[in-house]
Amino acid sequence: MAVLNVDNMLYETVNCNLCGSNEYRLYRKIRNTTPIDLKCWNVVECKHCGLRFTNPRLTIKEITKLYHECNVPTKHLTTIHRVILFLRKIKISLTRKIDNNLGNSILDVGCGEGIFLANHKAKSYDVYGLDLNEHLAQAVYEECGIKVFVGELSDIKDIPKKFHHITMYHSLEHSYDPSQDIKTAYKLLHDDGKIYIEVPNSNSIDVRWKIFKDYSVSWSLPFHTFHFTEASLSALLEKSGFRITKVKYPVFLPHAYSCALIRSVKENINPEMETFFLIALFPFTFWLSLFSSFFKKSAYLYVEAVKNNKNG
Repeated sequence: MAVLNVDNMLYETVNCNLCGSNEYRLYRKIRNTTPIDLKCWNVVECKHCGLRFTNPRLTIKEITKLYHECNVPTKHLTTIHRVILFLRKIKISLTRKIDNNLGNSILDVGCGEGIFLANHKAKSYDVYGLDLNEHLAQAVYEECGIKVFVGELSDIKDIPKKFHHITMYHSLEHSYDPSQDIKTAYKLLHDDGKIYIEVPNSNSIDVRWKIFKDYSVSWSLPFHTFHFTEASLSALLEKSGFRITKVKYPVFLPHAYSCALIRSVKENINPEMETFFLIALFPFTFWLSLFSSFFKKSAYLYVEAVKNNKNG
């Protein structure tokens, strides 16, 4: 790993996290849309195993600072974004399910505001969370009474128990060491436990056809450090002793496609016009979402896996 200093920002170059190779090809250049004074980011693809990742990337210290700079407090959100946040909560409640035939202990990695955990605590599950954001972790504890560990999964040493369910909804793409995170999850799971992972799909129709240019939900650079496909995510899990039991390409919420499409045409748009276009584009993005899911080219990739105890 090499550390670079560019305009007082620290970057690091890394090898493939899946196979360790330092041989990779440029997959896509993505224009920078953050406050950083940088023209573009590189997404590379390992020549040996096909894993795609951001390289170079910001160091952990730098990305943590950027998260805080780009975070918009809820009280400052526009009306349309409050509606989107409300729809997101409904989606989480309706779609994030676990196997009820297993035990009742859950660890949600990247738990955010704790919506998923609060829903299951109300159903008498024994729930724990993990998040990088210390303020969110404290808020979840104060509002919901749920213990949230702070840090990367592989760095937490004081998790007191094993779990029947470990969920990683849109957290693994943010990880700086997904291989180690998956290995840690394996150790923290009961032998009959299950892991549930949802990540952006870098083989999605909008990435391949460049429908939204650099605003595809698969990118979100530099916050997304890894860009998974079904093949690379499956290889990552199998390498750590898991066996894949389910793969899905969920229907993506149309409003998110609409937001990406709007920004691909015009970066800065006033809230009233954004609301108008979100409504006007709904028929197109609704059918795009259904079409891409049917042909396994959805913006999201969902995988469930269990321990392959013959290997572990």
